[in-house]
Amino acid sequence: MTTTGTATAAPREARSGRRRATFKRLLRKPGFVFGVLVLVPLVLSAVFAPQLAPYDPSAMSSARLLPPGSPGHLLGTDNVGRDVLSRMMYGGRLSLFVGIVVIGIGASAGSLLGVIAGYFGGVVDNVIMRVTDVMLAFPDILLALLLITMLGPGIFNVMIALGFATIPGFTRLVRSSTLEVRSLEYVEASRALGNRSLRLLLHHVLPNVFQPVIVVASLGVATAILAAAGLSFIGLGAAPGTAEWGAMLNDARTYMRRAWWLATVPGVTITLAVLAISLMGEALREAFDPRIG
Repeated sequence: MTTTGTATAAPREARSGRRRATFKRLLRKPGFVFGVLVLVPLVLSAVFAPQLAPYDPSAMSSARLLPPGSPGHLLGTDNVGRDVLSRMMYGGRLSLFVGIVVIGIGASAGSLLGVIAGYFGGVVDNVIMRVTDVMLAFPDILLALLLITMLGPGIFNVMIALGFATIPGFTRLVRSSTLEVRSLEYVEASRALGNRSLRLLLHHVLPNVFQPVIVVASLGVATAILAAAGLSFIGLGAAPGTAEWGAMLNDARTYMRRAWWLATVPGVTITLAVLAISLMGEALREAFDPRIG
């Protein structure tokens, strides 16, 4: 019992020390601080849009194409009199939700397959990785487009398609990390002491493969938001008129010259959100691996 307790306590203490050191490095990263300062207001405005937005995002009025700074409409109105600021706030709810769901699908399914392939090996590993290789032969966006063609347009189908397209990347990442962790001395010692595979996976393998997954997932959210906005822009995502950043860009195409703000507001918002998330993801990557920063 003493040997088992010592073998388990040592890696836990080491992980705790690494987490503290990682957090300190993270706070010293300008990119992370900038990302937080930009992303937090966007997230809060999206979450509390019903309380903060001055108007219903779908409410039409006769005050059409008012420029930014107009009385009662800080960012102006669109071609049917809807408040642009309100639509931007509500659009953030859908766009950020899509990014999180897409990566949630890819990270959870990919991590599960990667752990199974890396830990058990053999035929299981070969089957999973050959399917993964076939999927990786297609660019993510092309694979998503193929799935949307079969499923049909719509924001729900976009989430499924993009989530499915991200699974192979997470599978390969987690499999590689699992192979490294599986060969560590304390994991082999725990296996020699008779611990079951499920216990080894939960207590030793998963905690050690979690960090790279967080980094890739954070960067993936930015990519998913951009991809979903692009699909909505070409009419495959959110329905026209929906308060979603990509759909807002699609609606603004006809009015680019007369009402520049209709495209500028969602365009700048997408850029800031993607930039903030990407900088935070890069800072996480550098913090988890001091050799990079």
